[in-house]
Amino acid sequence: MYYKIIKGKKIFVALIAILAVALSPSLVSSALAKNIVGTNDDDVLPGTNNDDSIWGLKGDDVMWGKSGEDNLYGHDGEDNIMGNSGDDFILAGDGEDIVEGNGGDDTIYGGKNTDVIQGNSGDDDITGGKGNDIIEGNRGDDVIFASRGDDWAAGNKGNDWVYGEQGDDKLKGYAGKDNIFGGSGDDRLSGGKGNDKLYGGKDDDVLRGGSGADKFDCGSGDDTIVDYHPSEGDTKKSNCEDF
Repeated sequence: MYYKIIKGKKIFVALIAILAVALSPSLVSSALAKNIVGTNDDDVLPGTNNDDSIWGLKGDDVMWGKSGEDNLYGHDGEDNIMGNSGDDFILAGDGEDIVEGNGGDDTIYGGKNTDVIQGNSGDDDITGGKGNDIIEGNRGDDVIFASRGDDWAAGNKGNDWVYGEQGDDKLKGYAGKDNIFGGSGDDRLSGGKGNDKLYGGKDDDVLRGGSGADKFDCGSGDDTIVDYHPSEGDTKKSNCEDF
């Protein structure tokens, strides 16, 4: 047994990999412990109603938490990882993963490859990773960092903060009062409904506010606003051009 510090929490991890192999390489029972470790095969790893820590290891795994505040780690392989009603911490790891936070205020990290991540309900913190990720916050006031790669990231419902960071990203707010930051790369920013703030950042960006009284700051690149309407309350800084 050992302790590991992750995001400031002390998480107890029992070494039950031997038990997991004895049960089955494809279905590891979670009835005996709150701490579940998979195998190097393709595992199915259901959690319990406790605060679980689930480790996928290698293989294309399916894992999900239940009503507790769970820690889910995909590691290698193309994994399907699902939180549930608690405030979960999810680390996708390597491989092209599909991740859903579901209920609760979740913290989600993608990995090296292209991931599909949905926060769903709750105020989620999502970071994409190195691949060309698809990220959607859905309901709640979410904070999304697309990180590296040419990403598609959207807040959806709620008052969201969406950051493109590196790469040529497509960033959307949809409903709510959103703050959208382009970062480096030739980005496309769209506010959608609501009174949004759009920041172009570095490089040559295209900014679309949508409906509402939007504010534009084009940053250091050669940026363009495609729907600037002062009559609707839009404002812009002097570094912006508009069609």
